[in-house]
Amino acid sequence: MMTAQNTQQNARNFLDLPSEIRHRIYITAGLVVGTVIRLMPNGDYCRYVGFRLPRESPGFTYNLLQTCKAINSEVMTLICSYNALVVVHQYVDAGLKFLRRLSPQQCSALTDLFVQLHLEAPVLGDCFDIDADPLRTLPPDAALVASWQAVAKHILSHTRPRTLSLRLFCDTGDGDTTLAVLQPLRDFPGVLRDCELQLHHQQGNTSARAIAWDTSILAKAPDPHLWDRFFRFFDLPIEIRRCILEYTDLVTPYKEVYWSASRGFRIATALIRCEHLNCDTHLHRGCRFLNCGPDYSETGYICYRRRTGYSPHCQCWAAPRALFLANKSLYQEALQVLYSCNRVIVVPSEGLRSCLRPDDTASRLDASRFITRHMWPDVLHNLRTIEFVFPAIEPASFPVSGEPYYIDFCFAIEHLKAHADISKLAIVLSITSPRSVTNGDRGSIHREITKPRTDKAIVLQTYAQLLQCLGTLRCMRRFVVHLEWAWHWRVKHPRVGSQYHNILDAEVNRTETWLEKLVMGDGYNNEAAEKIVEQPSIWLYAIWNTLEHVGWPDVPQQQLFRDI
Repeated sequence: MMTAQNTQQNARNFLDLPSEIRHRIYITAGLVVGTVIRLMPNGDYCRYVGFRLPRESPGFTYNLLQTCKAINSEVMTLICSYNALVVVHQYVDAGLKFLRRLSPQQCSALTDLFVQLHLEAPVLGDCFDIDADPLRTLPPDAALVASWQAVAKHILSHTRPRTLSLRLFCDTGDGDTTLAVLQPLRDFPGVLRDCELQLHHQQGNTSARAIAWDTSILAKAPDPHLWDRFFRFFDLPIEIRRCILEYTDLVTPYKEVYWSASRGFRIATALIRCEHLNCDTHLHRGCRFLNCGPDYSETGYICYRRRTGYSPHCQCWAAPRALFLANKSLYQEALQVLYSCNRVIVVPSEGLRSCLRPDDTASRLDASRFITRHMWPDVLHNLRTIEFVFPAIEPASFPVSGEPYYIDFCFAIEHLKAHADISKLAIVLSITSPRSVTNGDRGSIHREITKPRTDKAIVLQTYAQLLQCLGTLRCMRRFVVHLEWAWHWRVKHPRVGSQYHNILDAEVNRTETWLEKLVMGDGYNNEAAEKIVEQPSIWLYAIWNTLEHVGWPDVPQQQLFRDI
């Protein structure tokens, strides 16, 4: 066996060293590795742009390429293997020409390739270039398409199976140009390790998205005929089917589904953009499902919420309509997962700042409409957690026992009792003060609950009588009351992880406990019912938290929701 000493004695020059040793020397000496290389014309070579690397690395790499033909070929192979190559749309001709000159060995070493053809409309943010014109429109160019087809065929014919990750931006929609651009990928099935395609710079083109999905799967599938076979989902045991459905978009980002009579189902989103490590812990758990990018600011990213295409890395939530339209059996199982895994929150149609006045008492509460009009009786059985956000009630509406909305609410509760699984059901109520929601008076709750009276404030007596009909649900799993007011969640609160204690907490807790025991009985212990860890719904928390940045009249309530 040849030792290291014998190797050094027999080596007459650098190229006589084993290739593994030469590669280690290149990398240790400063060869550009582990970065994004944007292919741009610079004489006979392309310019290499690296981030967070020693300043001398690009220069050293350039000098290596000028040494000799053998070292140039070897170094270029390492560059293709250890970096991501990007063809930017401003210099697409030069980038494709560079790829076309790669040797078969260098093509087989490619691991990450990003191509920005942008045949119709490049989009701001899809490439990292301060000189880029994001509004520049390029008509489909037959010569450019032909050049891309030749380059793609050259690379894919020499690519080692399952080693190359390709991200392609062409923005051509679903026409003949798209089919021509994607044809090389369909001619080499099962070659790519990963494939992401953007076919339109706007979202919502369902046919283009279907083409992108089909092409990407075909390009990655080891067996192209595997996807032609049907999978018999209902042959699986029901427990496994349920577990599979729980990993779909039936479970929303915050495990909350909002409903109002005027808008139907929606999900809540936070107005404040994700700040990663500095993001609010209560909001951050849903950030990755609401905004997946940009993960690759240098190369562009593909997201369902912004573009039409396909990417297996986009985790953004989308309404799972297909699960409800497939067949009746899947529809029923999807409903079970939707209502049992999410917290259903019924909000007032007029928004959080709505107020129920004496002349409005003939109207129905959204809570009553949800139970008796929207939900089928057999679906009510799947509910596990439901939250009613009541509008503020004017004290002049007291007493409420003879009002139509009160009678209607009592009927809805009896209907819920008859069809829901009460022993597994948790009900959360959010109530507030009229002054708090109409003009942002943060001190109204304090004045109401600290009045020197032997009984509770009139506004709370109104809610107390409204909640009396809930006494028939005393066997429910959990019952929680939240007393809300303007600016409640603007500062960090113990329920969302901070040690800050509001001076109102003690009195608010006593008031909430009084209302809870009014429904559940004097022996009810809300701490044993896990109220101490009960989190506020995202809508309530986000809208109060927004007040830190905007004035009370300017709170954009509707922007907190996304329609389903």
